[in-house]
Amino acid sequence: FSKMVDKKIISLSASYLNINELANSNLYGSVLDKVKAIAKDNKWKINSAITDDINGFSLGYAMELQKHGVDNIFFGLHTHHGMYPAFKKQNAFNWEMPNGKKLLVFVSEHYQVGNELGLVDTAFGNYIIHSNFEEGYFDHKKQIKEGAKRIRAYVKQMEKDGYEFENLPISTLGESIDNAPSNMDIPARVEALNKELKADGITLEMQTLEGFFANIRKENKKIETYKGDWPDWWSDGNASTPQDT
Repeated sequence: FSKMVDKKIISLSASYLNINELANSNLYGSVLDKVKAIAKDNKWKINSAITDDINGFSLGYAMELQKHGVDNIFFGLHTHHGMYPAFKKQNAFNWEMPNGKKLLVFVSEHYQVGNELGLVDTAFGNYIIHSNFEEGYFDHKKQIKEGAKRIRAYVKQMEKDGYEFENLPISTLGESIDNAPSNMDIPARVEALNKELKADGITLEMQTLEGFFANIRKENKKIETYKGDWPDWWSDGNASTPQDT
């Protein structure tokens, strides 16, 4: 595991689980202390955090992350529980802390969108993306063809929506369930999809958190700055998901 991290094949997130605003700064700070200690012992730089299924965090959470050396936060949203901040998905912004320092935030897409774009063989449900393609388990070649078709359509839609970056993140889980295991078939599917997408000028690449944020920063685009709390959908209890409750 350590060798893979040293070689930047995999990376660690500074965040721990998906803790909501019931956890105060003392509790969360103690968890981040452990992350910092692991990084120090192994001479790793853990400067990025990722969370899924939450649409925001309190300012106190962000301040604790920053205090522990985090520069970047990646959010995989749950798009059925809340809207994108600033009404824009796949969007970067700077979150300014009371001390004037900023965290780079990337608000991505639904955290399983890659599963529905064909990166996992158990995908192709109509949970996020609606198409006329049959659901469930089916022929591998058909899956790759349909996956490439969906990816092309998705990239075109993002261009139409004004997406400016060259790097477009597609979050994927090992299975189309929460808390999924890793899936060693994904790299082979990435290769197969890349063959289909070559003529379109689209290339899929597995990426670490640090690598992704380094690329976003290199592009040097104009990024908006916001201040204050960013409440998540759990903050309001059952008022946050009226359809389900």
